[in-house]
Amino acid sequence: MNTDTGFDLRIVGLGGQGIVTMATVIAEAAAACGQEVTVIDRPCSAMRLSPIACDVRLRHKCFAPLIVPGTAHVVVGMELLEGARTAGEYLRHDGFVVINAAQVPTAGDLVAGKPYPDTEPLWAKLRGHGAKLVVVDANALALQEVGSLRGANLVVLGVLASRVVELGLPTSSLREALCHDQDRLRCFERGLAFEG
Repeated sequence: MNTDTGFDLRIVGLGGQGIVTMATVIAEAAAACGQEVTVIDRPCSAMRLSPIACDVRLRHKCFAPLIVPGTAHVVVGMELLEGARTAGEYLRHDGFVVINAAQVPTAGDLVAGKPYPDTEPLWAKLRGHGAKLVVVDANALALQEVGSLRGANLVVLGVLASRVVELGLPTSSLREALCHDQDRLRCFERGLAFEG
């Protein structure tokens, strides 16, 4: 894909997993490279463990912030089920999914006592449509790297940056957007080095 054309990225997960932070880092890196960028976070984002989504649109000449279902080049999921559901709806036919292996029930599911559902049927459907899929245990890698889950989103960002060249952002711009915070940078570098 030509990196001069528009690129749509949907980032999903649950409140408190760093979805907005990841979108902000990508947007700052894109702006620093002179790219057009729009970012919007979707409703339900004000509560921990409630679903959240951010649409990041790069290099589009229009300023419509929302991604149309079935057109996202990439879906990034910080939570396994939210990522699978969203990819099934928003990912284009030949899209790419980068997902954290974390299984975290939503606040509503916890209160209702619902069991965590099987995601394999969703993945099988996506693979059948030609989607490329990378699953990383970003929580475990962040814990190993900095002793906290707070860097898991940046591990996933590193995996995204290393696997999806169409993102069109140099890793140096992403590093700069991380504001030279050593813990954040270590998590990002761990994701860049991920080989799974």
